[in-house]
Amino acid sequence: MLKRLFLWSYAAMYDLFNASAERAGLRQQRQAALSEITRVLAPGGRLLFLEHVRSADPRVAARQDKMPFPYPVIGCHPNRDTLAEIKASPLAVESVREGELPKAPQIERPMIVGTARRLGSQRLTGTDH
Repeated sequence: MLKRLFLWSYAAMYDLFNASAERAGLRQQRQAALSEITRVLAPGGRLLFLEHVRSADPRVAARQDKMPFPYPVIGCHPNRDTLAEIKASPLAVESVREGELPKAPQIERPMIVGTARRLGSQRLTGTDH
């Protein structure tokens, strides 16, 4: 079970959350992490993300799927459809730019950079979630 990212935080406390390849190693708990990020974001609060994504090049994607050493050891999974996961969360994606991380190993280069916003108009109080 995923422990709270911010045990000490009230719900709807933050206006901004920055995630850069944060969820790459979470395996089964990636949607739970997005739910927790949503919980601590205030209505209208934004998630800024810079994440690895699955390559559009089938040859690179096949290499990503094979997960060469050391990726399984460090828990990095650069072959995920990260944008689809963010779109499936309670957050509304506002902008996305696709690109590559220069000088990184080929299977790590495909990246997305973007913003998503927590919808809603009221701040929660106390420890409501």
